[in-house]
Amino acid sequence: MLWLCVGFSGLPLEVFESCPEPFAVAAQHRILMANPAATEQGVSPGLKLATACSLVPELRIAERDPGKEQRLLQQLAVALYRFSPRISVQEPDSLLLEIGASLRLYRGPGRLLRKLYRQLRRRGLSLRLGLGHTPKAATLASHLSLRSSWRCCDQLGQINRDRLMTRLGQLPITRLPLTAKQQEQLGLMGIGCIGELLALPAGALARRFGKPLVQYLGQLQGSVPDPQPA
Repeated sequence: MLWLCVGFSGLPLEVFESCPEPFAVAAQHRILMANPAATEQGVSPGLKLATACSLVPELRIAERDPGKEQRLLQQLAVALYRFSPRISVQEPDSLLLEIGASLRLYRGPGRLLRKLYRQLRRRGLSLRLGLGHTPKAATLASHLSLRSSWRCCDQLGQINRDRLMTRLGQLPITRLPLTAKQQEQLGLMGIGCIGELLALPAGALARRFGKPLVQYLGQLQGSVPDPQPA
């Protein structure tokens, strides 16, 4: 199988109509995301609303709308059925497509990716793409450059798993679904990247951090099944 993760990193902002004036989306009384006009004037994620408005008095602010984000994500999933019969919505901002079955139709992954990318960019959406042999590997690969995961895939769509896992192993553990306590414990152990975590014995990890983490790492590598809801 060949999985493609399509992440929409600007979704909270891009569900609103674009405008040339300074505009930002807020959550919990802080700036979550801002458009270029606002960013150029110093508005950045994490700023308190009062601070942002003092910097840019004409700043327009909208409260984040998770419902609107999920409706757009569902619409995008439907639009991408031309590229794969197997699509899974990964909240809050990603789609997973199993594209292995579509490679013959598109004569390889390169043509499929180019068409998919152009279709989504026409909508004005910010994208991150990642290829992997498992759903979780593709999701993590979307945090690399597409070129990094693409180099692990041949023209027939076969992933070099060892090469991809080496690249994923260089990512920080903050990319994993860890609790704050788990991140702190791993930091005290001197574990900073995913590769260092994968090198630890599964039994010791399970005793110290619980079975769900070991299961996740198994699904990432492909040794544990990871069925995705359609």
